[in-house]
Amino acid sequence: MSVTAVQAEIRRWFEALNAPPKRLLVAVSGGGDSLALLHALSVASRDTNIRVSAATVDHGLRPAAADEADYVSKLCGVMNIPHYILTVNWAVGEVPSQSRARKHRYRLLADCANTIGATMVVTGHTNDDQAETVLMRRQAGSGWWGLAGMSDLSIYPLWPEGERLQLARPVLALSRGELRSYLNDVSLEWIDDPSNDNTRFERVRVRQHLAEDAALKRSLLETSTQSRLRRAEFSDWFTCWSDQNLGWLPGGGLQLSFMSFQTLNAEQRYRVFQHVLPCISGRTAMPRSETLQNALAELSVAEGDHSRTISGCVITKREDTITVCAEIADPARKQALTDGLIWNGRVKLQCPDLDLTGLSVTAWDERPVPKALNLAQNLPFSIRKALPVIVNGRNEIVSVPHFEPENGILASDLAAVRLRNWLNPKTVQFREESHTEESFSR
Repeated sequence: MSVTAVQAEIRRWFEALNAPPKRLLVAVSGGGDSLALLHALSVASRDTNIRVSAATVDHGLRPAAADEADYVSKLCGVMNIPHYILTVNWAVGEVPSQSRARKHRYRLLADCANTIGATMVVTGHTNDDQAETVLMRRQAGSGWWGLAGMSDLSIYPLWPEGERLQLARPVLALSRGELRSYLNDVSLEWIDDPSNDNTRFERVRVRQHLAEDAALKRSLLETSTQSRLRRAEFSDWFTCWSDQNLGWLPGGGLQLSFMSFQTLNAEQRYRVFQHVLPCISGRTAMPRSETLQNALAELSVAEGDHSRTISGCVITKREDTITVCAEIADPARKQALTDGLIWNGRVKLQCPDLDLTGLSVTAWDERPVPKALNLAQNLPFSIRKALPVIVNGRNEIVSVPHFEPENGILASDLAAVRLRNWLNPKTVQFREESHTEESFSR
């Protein structure tokens, strides 16, 4: 593919964004995919207000990794792109693996992006990576939802570190070969990571198999395209259904009628709760498939009151109402209050003009309700106990942010916004990490 064609693809991707970021951070390993992406982005952004920065993660697993990061840094200097080298600090006794390296990598990239004010982290995944992902998921038994593969724009795979970030893959429609041809045309050398040839990793074995079967790759990409269309249709339905049936409560809990729940088929119930539970609990991981299916089966036939704890949430049915709220695992846990703190992954506390010395945030739990807070008294206890309260050094409540904004602490619930972002057809993705091994070098 010509230089002009690759850069045109990048510009097309820019134009497709509803709200282009003012600053983006490109993850660049020095491999052919990410290096071609960086160069094309640097060219395409010249006529825009978008500032491009780059970061290289040194996982500390190969002696040559530091030299490779320095190589990328020098190239960025030539292209006048700010560059950051991020080093993974493995904990004592932590056994390195690709999945753990992935989590470290995304955490470091999120920290860097937040520090420099970038709102998008960009990676060099190609349609070869897409085909590999779809084949791995198919072999693992995934249905159409998982076979949709990766999206060119996704929510960030870490929470709450990625609360204000998106993950973008602008060259997902291009092949690995096209990007290397681009680099040859612009006279840039790339680095081949030896781990990408290590057949100990499933993705490497899949990659080698697909290199010998072009027809299979085309079939897998067609499967991905059709599944993504189906997933987008489902997300549209899910968004409409949520707006009509989910009643959000303070703290990010929700209520819905048992009748509304009963109108859903088994797959709809599963997808609704698969996405809703992490948003309410504040966690990153989705509930385990079998556990969730069993819990929903119990709920569907429950005749009287019913309660079940699952994936950091408590699901309660009383009469015709289902209530879902966060579980308080450690009611005594306190956290120092800071401006912009995301408490328990679900409530953002903003207090820019206050002296926060000696103040902490904790769960309301079984503390009494001040008589002045009538609204709080009317809440279900399961919802109220999961709300944050501000306490002083004597463990006395000094503010309930959800009901006392006049005290200067604003509480913003993140569950509903997070769910809506998740359901956006442009950002919806399947996040079952066990099926998404990534190579270290893109």
